[in-house]
Amino acid sequence: MAVVGYGLFAVPMIVLVFLAMFNSASGPGLGGGHEGAGFFVFLCVAGILCMVASPALMAFAFTFRNRSLWIAAICTAAPALVVAVMIYVNLPV
Repeated sequence: MAVVGYGLFAVPMIVLVFLAMFNSASGPGLGGGHEGAGFFVFLCVAGILCMVASPALMAFAFTFRNRSLWIAAICTAAPALVVAVMIYVNLPV
């Protein structure tokens, strides 16, 4: 289960890493190109962390059948899936 999740999230994680790197280093100065650059980088890092944590939490939830693990898995998988779908839909062919 975790291997499939990491395979699904591999491309969006790489895209988010590059978006965060280029947005934090672009524009005048070191603060980014606009006022929201720091917040955008924070959102990229949060998306990456959700994508890293959700497959493992989902595998733990399936294995141990604990309600708190299911809640944690769903809370990390929902934003990760939304971001992954948005990236996959907007990738150039």
